[in-house]
Amino acid sequence: MSVAFTGQVRTKVSGKVGDGDYILADGTSVGHAKSKDEVTFDEFKKKVVGVALEGKDSDDVSRVLVAVGVK
Repeated sequence: MSVAFTGQVRTKVSGKVGDGDYILADGTSVGHAKSKDEVTFDEFKKKVVGVALEGKDSDDVSRVLVAVGVK
């Protein structure tokens, strides 16, 4: 398990991720991505853990580089 307060961390994400998407916690060990236009204010306050620094085109679960602590 990785723990980070601020910095760059490889994070497990399910589904497609675009460069610059927000990564949201969903109560499991795997997050998911949403574009900045789709994130509600409540999600932003409570679930956003960082911003994707790279994208991925597959729907599987894999790790992407995330800037944690940066919103």
